[in-house]
Amino acid sequence: MDGTGERRKGVLTAHDLATWRAHWEEPLTLDYGDWTLCKTGPWSQGLMMLQSLQLLKHAGIADMQAGGVDFVHTVIEAMKLAMPTMRPIATIDFFDIPMAQPLSDDYAAQRSALITDAASLHDQRPGVIAGLDHLARPPSTAPGATAT
Repeated sequence: MDGTGERRKGVLTAHDLATWRAHWEEPLTLDYGDWTLCKTGPWSQGLMMLQSLQLLKHAGIADMQAGGVDFVHTVIEAMKLAMPTMRPIATIDFFDIPMAQPLSDDYAAQRSALITDAASLHDQRPGVIAGLDHLARPPSTAPGATAT
């Protein structure tokens, strides 16, 4: 029941719950310093966290004062660059997405070069994953989209 006292149908059915089964998946991993970090697959925010760390490694975060202005700015900008990558990754059930590319050193070096002293205020700058570049376009430029 909802707040009105009336019955409402949910998104999940009893059949959904009865037939759901947990499954094993290999974790996404990233070597960072002396650590190997493991996160859940691309259906979660795990990829964004690992990609952010990879960008930060290439942005020279280790040489910055922890908590300082440059440090905080760089962390925020790296996270902004990693987040738009999630648009194509969200389609993981429909496409074979190579996870090695968004976590690679070459990709991170290219993307981290976009971090400057100025904050990127409104730009979404999605990364391009090989073979899925059409998914990286902002929604307003997707085929069939109308400008508002």
